Amino acid sequence: MTLEDLTRLGAMALEAAVLLREVDEARGSMGPEALIARMRREGARRPALSPLATRRLPGIVYRLDRLLHGESNCYRRALVRVALDPHAASEPFVLGLDAGAGKERPIGHAWIEGTERPTFDVEFRL
Repeated sequence: MTLEDLTRLGAMALEAAVLLREVDEARGSMGPEALIARMRREGARRPALSPLATRRLPGIVYRLDRLLHGESNCYRRALVRVALDPHAASEPFVLGLDAGAGKERPIGHAWIEGTERPTFDVEFRL
């Protein structure tokens, strides 16, 4: 890993920390369609990520989300990834719901299409 890679990943981590707070506040007052559109506009303005940054971004966002909020939230994480990665900003954003989910598994999940392959009773692509 080069010094340039480390610098870019560090800057991305700082941006992710700021965005995690913004997203957490905004999701209380904005519906998914508006909030996803807002994050897409942010992501579309960014330069393409290097392959290394693309691989590392999910882990950085996950760790920061857990650190800042006590537990990680898939919706918050996916929104931040959309805002930081122009490729993610162009992909469908998926919200999955299970009608009869039990306590042993989540009732819903959010992800960027192509990054995961969960199956749910109902999936909304925005």
